[in-house]
Amino acid sequence: MPCTEEEVARVRGVGWLPQPYEDFLLRMGRRAGDLLRGTSVFYPGIVELADEMRDLVRENKVEHLIAPGSILLGMHQGYQLYWLEPGGRVHLYEEMETEVRESWPSLLAFLRAEAERHLELKARHNL
Repeated sequence: MPCTEEEVARVRGVGWLPQPYEDFLLRMGRRAGDLLRGTSVFYPGIVELADEMRDLVRENKVEHLIAPGSILLGMHQGYQLYWLEPGGRVHLYEEMETEVRESWPSLLAFLRAEAERHLELKARHNL
C-alpha cells in the first residue's frame, strides 16, 4: 500500500530522502503484504519511531557507525536498526553489538534480499 505525497512530505520532514527511498514510500510505504512483517519500516511508524531509533544508537554508543546525512529506515522488534547512507548503502545494526551486522549496496538490494529471505521461510515452513 503506497504513501500519499503528503505522507512522503511528512517523512521528508524527519530528514533528507534519496529518490529510491521516496520511490519505495510511494509504492509500498504503508504496507508490503508479509514483506518486512514485524519491522517498523512503514508509514506512520517510521516517523513516530525516529527518536527511539536515535536513542538505540546513543545508548549503545555506536553513533560513529552512522554516517552524517544517513536516513534511519526502520527498526525490528526494538533491537535491530536499519539505515540508508547518503551514498545509497543500507546497513543493519543489532543492539549490544559494536559493528554493523549486515550491509547491502542499495535499498533495492536490501529489499530483494528481504523478499528472498521471506520466500525461503515460506517454502521451508510450507506457508
